[in-house]
Amino acid sequence: MNEQLAKNYREEYDALGYPQEYKDLKIYPIKVKDVNQMSLFYKLLSYPKDSLPDKRIRKMSYLVFLYNLYFSKNGEEGIPELDNDIMSFFSYILACDDIKIFHQEKNPEMPISLDNLKITITKDDACVITEEDFENIREIVLEQNGISIEYIEEFASDLEENLLWMQRENPLTFGDQVLTIATLMNKSPSEIFDWTWYQLQDIFDRKIVDKNYNLYEPLVCSGQIEMKSGKLQSYLYHRKKRGRYDSIFMSQDEFSKIESGLGAK
Repeated sequence: MNEQLAKNYREEYDALGYPQEYKDLKIYPIKVKDVNQMSLFYKLLSYPKDSLPDKRIRKMSYLVFLYNLYFSKNGEEGIPELDNDIMSFFSYILACDDIKIFHQEKNPEMPISLDNLKITITKDDACVITEEDFENIREIVLEQNGISIEYIEEFASDLEENLLWMQRENPLTFGDQVLTIATLMNKSPSEIFDWTWYQLQDIFDRKIVDKNYNLYEPLVCSGQIEMKSGKLQSYLYHRKKRGRYDSIFMSQDEFSKIESGLGAK
């Protein structure tokens, strides 16, 4: 998240399910029950534009990039499709039914093209959301729903293939998370429908850590097993941002232990 946004971002609001604030806007988190909005979340906000090699694309605003992307996939029909997707998603996260999108030419003397497009979004015919605002709102919405802009832009095609290979035997789905947390907490799935997506992910992670701790802690204390990391993680921890490829990378400490072990031989 950029430095200016980070100064005003309230992390505690995510744990409580409160909206984040940006200028005069309140931006609401996505709830577990609203799966269609979560689909739009990924569809609209998860493209790693700045990691692409094309300099022309990197210079575009993210919003103009989206219009180029939809146009390249669906031709002219992609423009109204994207308009509808944005209006639906912004109506949800801003809790407002009156969302409109306007397309204008930046330079009327230039040929008509998506590169010459200026896009603005309005809320209640008053609040104007510019292309720059869209970028900032994107970062906020990613953060408050458990994914950072850094996570998105870390994308690398070769590492992505390795990540998918590592996850092939345990491809955990959204449904798996909902049913697992419901089972662990003796709840019906409907009892967690009003949780936010962030709360689901955080509580799920802590429950799994807690289960592992209770399973292995007696074995560690009795000397029956020894943890490679030297200690068990408790569910009482500060949640840190995860890198996209943390699960397939080896930490410096782990590498050093292996390297010293090889040297000893």
